Amino acid sequence: MHATKYAFILSITVFVATCSNRQIYDSIQHKQKLQCISVPASQYDSCLSQNRQNFNEYSDVRKEILHDKQTEKTDVPDTNFAGHIHEDC
Repeated sequence: MHATKYAFILSITVFVATCSNRQIYDSIQHKQKLQCISVPASQYDSCLSQNRQNFNEYSDVRKEILHDKQTEKTDVPDTNFAGHIHEDC
């Protein structure tokens, strides 16, 4: 019973996170298209072709960035020098 309950909660959480990521992606794409409207007609096609990733590519890049940031947090050196005593002291 508990395993089923946790599996259901996990699946809902994953669905909501995926939905939210997709909404962010769609919002960014829409904003970029709106920005392209303001460029001269001769640059419009070029503007639209810049930074065009499908959602799967966007998601992969996002995951990589988040992983790199998490790795940076765990690679912080220990600055607690209280336990280090020089023999000269």
